[in-house]
Amino acid sequence: MSDTGLAPSLSTAPRLQLRLLGAPQLLRDGAPVALSVRKAWALLAYLAVEGSATRSRLAGLLWSDNDEASARRNLRRELHRLREAGLADLVGGNDVFVVLGGCRCDLLDFEAALRQQQLEPAVALYAGRLIDGLDSGSALFDDWLQLARERLHSRWRQAARAQVQTLSAAGQTQAALATVQRALDIDALQEADFRVAMLLHAQLGEREAALALYERCRIALGRELGLRPMALTVELAERIRRGEQPGATEAGHRAAPPLVGPADAAAIDALRWQPPLAGRQNEWAQLAAACRLRPPPLLLLAGPAGIGKTRLALDFAAAQGPLRRFDARPGEAQIAYAAWSRWLRELGASTHTLPPELQRPLSRLLPELAGDSVPPIDLPRAQLHDAVAQAWRRLLPPGAALALFDDVQWLDSASFDALLALHASRPGPALMLLLRDEELSPERQRLLRALVLEGQAQWLALPALPAGATHALLTGLGGAALAQGLAARLQAVTGGHPLFLLETLRHLVQTGWLQSDRQGGWSGPADTDAKALASLPVPATVRAAILARVERLGEAERRLLEAAACAHAPLRFETLAQATALADWEAVAAFEHVLAAHLMERGDDGSPRFVHDLFQQ
Repeated sequence: MSDTGLAPSLSTAPRLQLRLLGAPQLLRDGAPVALSVRKAWALLAYLAVEGSATRSRLAGLLWSDNDEASARRNLRRELHRLREAGLADLVGGNDVFVVLGGCRCDLLDFEAALRQQQLEPAVALYAGRLIDGLDSGSALFDDWLQLARERLHSRWRQAARAQVQTLSAAGQTQAALATVQRALDIDALQEADFRVAMLLHAQLGEREAALALYERCRIALGRELGLRPMALTVELAERIRRGEQPGATEAGHRAAPPLVGPADAAAIDALRWQPPLAGRQNEWAQLAAACRLRPPPLLLLAGPAGIGKTRLALDFAAAQGPLRRFDARPGEAQIAYAAWSRWLRELGASTHTLPPELQRPLSRLLPELAGDSVPPIDLPRAQLHDAVAQAWRRLLPPGAALALFDDVQWLDSASFDALLALHASRPGPALMLLLRDEELSPERQRLLRALVLEGQAQWLALPALPAGATHALLTGLGGAALAQGLAARLQAVTGGHPLFLLETLRHLVQTGWLQSDRQGGWSGPADTDAKALASLPVPATVRAAILARVERLGEAERRLLEAAACAHAPLRFETLAQATALADWEAVAAFEHVLAAHLMERGDDGSPRFVHDLFQQ
């Protein structure tokens, strides 16, 4: 955000006032000025937030589907509209546009108040989300707008809650209530704010108003998010209904119950370690033999979810040299080249200097490479795939001998074709594709089987763990004292399915059937205790094992998991918080508990993700 530009000193009375927070409005001498074209509002919002932009940046952002000539022509037309509305003093420069002075803008005043920690004016200035109700019709701009809205809204919400706490602590209950009610008028899906407002009404002796707010909360959560109020909210309403005076802390967040019962933290920590690779000697040998071939075939590692494809592939690839893994995501399956656009960005294609002959075709996938030009629309697929392959090889870590592509059954069709073209283009590192063959489309099955028949690919179906491998796995996890009989029992009930086996172990530790020792290991019933072995509380399926762990969590944690399970990757923490009606601090606390339960983890970019996609399913 620029510190200069639209906001003159507060003592001046500018003729022009630009309101971008909430429903956008332009005033001249207090009278509204018609500005009905949404592109014009998008242009003003972007310049107000970013401070300045080049002509090519504005044209490409607002008319991303047009060629360069028509995009620039449209930009000139919108600038002409602004001049006709008397706004020529808002934009200037030849190639760089900057929002100039002489106009008061609520957005810049809001930012200035936050910087100066003036909570009251900052809270008052926020009338709603940035250009609320409008978009530009351009996907690139609307993505930017969503992030800008979320960032500003989060900052305002933090300021509003801080202001409520300050007023409440000073005994200004009525003023605190007015602030939180205004917050609910702007964002009616914040359950914590409902509790605070109910509590403040109760402190003022306004029992009916507090209970009416509870009904409003219950209806809003059910209608908009399909949620019921949390037990904490229901309990607060019941206490108010009985005429009790709840304490100030009762509007807070109730922590999740302990994740474990009799088992101690050392035993749980043992199960968070990376389990050893067990029972995969034959598959390892087959992969090694294939990699020695010249040129190496396309390696296809297939099997159902949770069978251990990724673990085997990661360990094997790491033994070959520098490792790079590329994963496909189900949420991108219908977007052409979505996977390759993301993979190239992850490799740094946007920041590395690629030759001009690659930048031009790749700007079709990475618009930021276009510079002052517009990305090519009609580009032969062969030319694009060749550019992708060349750029990918340039950006790989030096010495990489093997690259992993995980969950390729979820690839969009264009990215799948580009991946096969990458293998065919050679030379380069060997490629290993991890896939769930039962979820692979018939067309892709035929394509890959044809490559196998032609000798260009090798198909390796990964089976369940063989008998005996389970005990080695348990020993490697710290269970050196475990009996063979328990290993055999677990092998029988889990069928040697690695993920099911690990989830069952966590369940047994958390319920106290496996005990920790002083050395940090753990042990179970002896071989001679046949009755104990037969009565182990083993979940019937991996689904039951996972859900048993979920049920031990609190309401906020379950809400977070349910919202994440319904979302498309990549997950964004801000989006999950909004979808759960949790306050920011509630969502953070819930996420920490979910991390401790080993159901989710932080990705390389810090975003939340499930430990295994089977958990999400």
